[in-house]
Amino acid sequence: MKRSEINATIQLALDVFEAFQFRLPKWASWSLENWIHCGDEIKEIQICRLGWHVTDFGAGRFIEEGLAHFLIRNGPGKPAAPANRIPPRPYSEKIVLLQKNQAVPFLRHPHRMKDLVNRGGGDLLVQVYQQADDGGLDREQRVPTSVNGIFYNLKAGGVVRLAPGDGITIPPNHYHKFWADNALCLIGEVSPPVDEPQDIRFLDVAEWLPSIEEDEPALYALSHEYPALQQDP
Repeated sequence: MKRSEINATIQLALDVFEAFQFRLPKWASWSLENWIHCGDEIKEIQICRLGWHVTDFGAGRFIEEGLAHFLIRNGPGKPAAPANRIPPRPYSEKIVLLQKNQAVPFLRHPHRMKDLVNRGGGDLLVQVYQQADDGGLDREQRVPTSVNGIFYNLKAGGVVRLAPGDGITIPPNHYHKFWADNALCLIGEVSPPVDEPQDIRFLDVAEWLPSIEEDEPALYALSHEYPALQQDP
């Protein structure tokens, strides 16, 4: 991806979240200069990889296949901060922006269950499969699914349409693809702690962290770009 595309995407996300009155922490709009001058007080943000992630999954077609999300809260399996601070959280929270017709390709989480909730905008479409023995899509087995707490036994490859306010539960190792159908879409994600890219498996994706062409200065730091931490003694 080009840095200019990442900058523009984050600015769009900030504008859209503001328009929907979904407030992010003030540091969501910090420049790289802000991060460089911070100290140990932001260690939890850095270790938990809170903040922005923007990717085109290596496909080079961001508007058709990509996403931007902001990880608001997270609690990895290791201590997120020194022992005399807040202990690791047993949960995580994300807000995702998908542009109109933009899709996230098929993925699964080996260990993590999550809920995807349409928080506003257009409809969110989610296609689901169980994992086959060979690691791919099981095109025969039905997919037990919970939508807004109501049970559905979907056929393999079934598509669920989520209007704003609707949510779907995705169990571990269930493949799912999702996209914004008729307008951009805000998506909330609630789950146990996020450990990406370790707990994410794509069906056919080149990369989770984008290769970046620095065609202009970075206006914002992605969550894997924070300055290096000093090691605790």
